[in-house]
Amino acid sequence: MAVRTTVKRHFSIKVPKKHETAVRDALERWAHSKGWAAAVKAEREDDYVKFSLEHDESMAGKPPDIEAGGMTDELQRVIQDAIKA
Repeated sequence: MAVRTTVKRHFSIKVPKKHETAVRDALERWAHSKGWAAAVKAEREDDYVKFSLEHDESMAGKPPDIEAGGMTDELQRVIQDAIKA
């Protein structure tokens, strides 16, 4: 009997619309720097953009090996730096 287990990691990030391009680029660079096969998607909600960052099993790469609390802190810094630029 074969058993397959899949672990998915999904993050949602909401930022003001005026920072959409900078944050998208920063998230893509961050995921790439981790070797993470991630799809960055954006959904507009009024004056905000909600990004989702999800591991894409169809792409080469793997989810980053970071515990959730550390990943949250790291993503926060990535987003803050993108918004400041």
